[in-house]
Amino acid sequence: MIENLLNRDPSLILENTETFLTDNMQQEFNLIINQLSTREKKILMILANNETSLSTSDIFKQSSLSLNEVINGLEKLALLN
Repeated sequence: MIENLLNRDPSLILENTETFLTDNMQQEFNLIINQLSTREKKILMILANNETSLSTSDIFKQSSLSLNEVINGLEKLALLN
């Protein structure tokens, strides 16, 4: 499952969020997304599609990212909340 997510286009993250955001919120969201690296976008996509409640260590193990990259991605994700 993780491999399938990692092979998808990270821009698909926006697919399900656009209908819930106002224009100003969408612009801000796009700015944040554009600042993320491809790997961070992949982390965000894993979390956005996470139906199995993966832990940080699971994401680290299954995505072949360094722990630092996972932590950085999660910190940037916190900007969206």
